[in-house]
Amino acid sequence: MWLWTWFLNRCILLFQYLLIQYKGFRFNYDAKHAIEQKTNQQRRKMNLDTIDTVENFKKLFPKYTTYSYYKPYIEQIKSDGSTKDIMSIGYPIALTNTSGTTGEPKNYPVYSFDLNAIYNDCYMLTKSVPFNLFNGCKAISLNSLYYKTYITKDKLKTYKISAITSIAAMISSVFIMALVNFFTFMENKFDFICKHIEMGTIPTDESLSSPLPIDVRLVLQSSEYRLKPNPSRAQELAEIVSKNGFHHISTRLWPNLKCGICILSQNLKQFELKFLSTYWDPIVPIFPFVYGMSEHYHIAVPLTTNSYQFIPLARSVYYEFIEVKNDDRHDDDDDDDDDQSPESLELDQIDEGKLYEVVLTTYNGLYRYRTEDIIKVIGHYYTLPVWQLCGRRGQYLSIVTEHVTEMKLREIIDSILLEYTEEFTSSTPQYTVFIDKLSYILAIEVDDDKKENEDRLQQIGKELCLKFDQKLQESNEEYKRYRTNQNISLPILLWLKYNTLTTGTREYRLKKSKGSGANQLKSQLILNNRSEDVIKFIKENKVFETR
Repeated sequence: MWLWTWFLNRCILLFQYLLIQYKGFRFNYDAKHAIEQKTNQQRRKMNLDTIDTVENFKKLFPKYTTYSYYKPYIEQIKSDGSTKDIMSIGYPIALTNTSGTTGEPKNYPVYSFDLNAIYNDCYMLTKSVPFNLFNGCKAISLNSLYYKTYITKDKLKTYKISAITSIAAMISSVFIMALVNFFTFMENKFDFICKHIEMGTIPTDESLSSPLPIDVRLVLQSSEYRLKPNPSRAQELAEIVSKNGFHHISTRLWPNLKCGICILSQNLKQFELKFLSTYWDPIVPIFPFVYGMSEHYHIAVPLTTNSYQFIPLARSVYYEFIEVKNDDRHDDDDDDDDDQSPESLELDQIDEGKLYEVVLTTYNGLYRYRTEDIIKVIGHYYTLPVWQLCGRRGQYLSIVTEHVTEMKLREIIDSILLEYTEEFTSSTPQYTVFIDKLSYILAIEVDDDKKENEDRLQQIGKELCLKFDQKLQESNEEYKRYRTNQNISLPILLWLKYNTLTTGTREYRLKKSKGSGANQLKSQLILNNRSEDVIKFIKENKVFETR
């Protein structure tokens, strides 16, 4: 019997491998076919057939583009009569939505050639992750159940708007914040969850972090999906938690758990560290999914598990890179003030140790699109560059004109907090930064059992404020000048209730957006004037402040 099972498993693996290879060949064929097509309105209109070199391509598109350039086309796809051949060939099959980290959420069309890239990703993942990670493990996907639907006037096509995730295996989510929120919810509602497992019932909407759509609820309550009472499992869960609480609960709840999958980056590092020190057993690797975006959602794959190092998928998009030469990464509008766009470099021209903004040309109709993502080249994988995602252009705080970037703030705060390990939290300190009137505000979570010692926290807070101010002055001459002239006041520290930043802000935004794009919600290091409501929420959750 075991021999037959072994043979059957090998046949399945061989079939999956051949399928992935076939889809890879199809991807190449479809890409070439798309380039050769003559039916696209934009292609004929803009003389794309004249492009035979990189130089000709850049002459035809001398300026970079942003979302504002494509918004009229998106609105036409969403509401006009015919939606064929508007941004790319054929009808779009869906509209993605971005998380709105740097502004309002944006929509982008997805065409059939885009989906073929998923199979290339699958192939790369089987190369970089031991395949046996996927054996003997159930899958939990924490992706949004919510989507919007747009129907064109001609009613030929219906487009669903939702974030796209190509691979959902083990425990997966788009961002690690969803995993933190998932385990926090389980801890807070544990007795409640066990009760419903014992009875085989589905909880009411009011008890969930986000109400289920009515169609999902009806399906779950149908006879096909009706849950069976399981008192033995409820008792088993209670015994597991009674021993060691929720510390590294992941493998104690699911002994066969092999892997977690989510997006990791330097921006989310503090939340990853907290996750590993609380709920997630570090012995189980976290696979960092892909570096991508809703504009074109798969453009690089991680080098290894638990890695911030990414290898570009060279055939998924046409890459260009604009070198970022100094720490003043706030010159958002400088390039639009004159006719000369900054010079771009090719994939083989970027140098190790330097910072670059990523520019993409994609199959779904984006031409020389500025992503505003800043990467740092840290090495090579064969001939391909390996990079880390550092942050986004234009992410900075400024009271006057000092412009302190997100990357610099993270560097400063992380260096300071190293001196105060476990002084105010038993896990990795969670913090955010924003501006209130004339001061930089540093907000940090504090454990419930430590917030009672206000005298000690006030002492630590004063030290943190002074060191924060000192390092800001050392790193930014404008900030130093304005502090000397008293145009900027000494930083203020807010001590926050535990989990205000890791799950509180996410839940707040989730309720405010009524469930829309839940799997896209991220916690941000810096909060600017677009986040006034979140800043207000954070202030409402302060324990006390230090000046």
